[in-house]
Amino acid sequence: MTIRYECEGCGAVLKIKDELAGTDGKCPKCKAEFIIPEPEGSAEPPQAKQAAPSGKKPVPAKGNVKKGAAQSDDFDVAAFLMEGDGPKPTPGIPAPPTQESQPRSGPKPITPPGARIAAPPPDTAAAAASAAMGASANARDLLTKTAEESRTRASSMPDEESRPRIDYSMALAQLRQYTPHIAGSVVGILLLAFMSSYMFGNRVPLPKLWDVSGNVTLDGEPKANLRVTLSPVETEGEATNGKKISLRSSVAITDEDGFYRVEYMPGVRGAPLGKVKVTIEPVDGDMTVYQSLPPEYLPNSAATVIREVREAGNSDQFTFNLVGH
Repeated sequence: MTIRYECEGCGAVLKIKDELAGTDGKCPKCKAEFIIPEPEGSAEPPQAKQAAPSGKKPVPAKGNVKKGAAQSDDFDVAAFLMEGDGPKPTPGIPAPPTQESQPRSGPKPITPPGARIAAPPPDTAAAAASAAMGASANARDLLTKTAEESRTRASSMPDEESRPRIDYSMALAQLRQYTPHIAGSVVGILLLAFMSSYMFGNRVPLPKLWDVSGNVTLDGEPKANLRVTLSPVETEGEATNGKKISLRSSVAITDEDGFYRVEYMPGVRGAPLGKVKVTIEPVDGDMTVYQSLPPEYLPNSAATVIREVREAGNSDQFTFNLVGH
């Protein structure tokens, strides 16, 4: 017959031989001392109490723990039969640590200087080994569970063929719809650029030009804002590239000093060689100035003034000293 006792220090369940009832006991887990209680249903202590180790006085108190008492060297650890209430371990697999085998947390005792540190009792080393084995088993179980979950997720993922693909048909349809418009816009821009370059760039065929400048005075005073136009008598000419072209008129406007320099086209100075008809008229349409000018210099006049553009000396022959009437 055994005595079932639950340690009040750590809660471990102990089974003790009934002949040790009434003697001092010590928990093999937390080392807490207590009085071994009487067996249940026994009115008197068994005869084995007299055979208790010498120097031990039986105490009738039941289940009282003697905390802080000195450890007894006569205590027999083998007298306690430790039995857990949890599931039995499977052969070949270390059992996980139970509540009784886990070390209790708490402040560590302070060892005084010079004191010798005693080696841990065998049961503490066994508990530590059991805890390490349990931790290893838990890690192995966790790895196994993780591998199984990975395989499950991999098997549940759709195959590459069943994954949705991008449909490019809509994009291709939009591209076919707007391609003619885009191509037409590009062609129009290029054509406009070519025409602009042809009309205003260096590709416009020009004849060989010579610098023509002079002064205009009216009644001995320099006259400003007068338009001087030199129109070629021969309208057909030859460009610098050898092509036949129609010659333009060269135009200039006098400044405050009555000075002018003709331009064949904006930004291009000079006039082609040959005879030209000279016309002079006010820019702002002032009729007083218009009527004071000699009629032969006015546009649409029957009498005309003809001068010749030469390679040199054009300033002298294109200086006009007009006399008003």
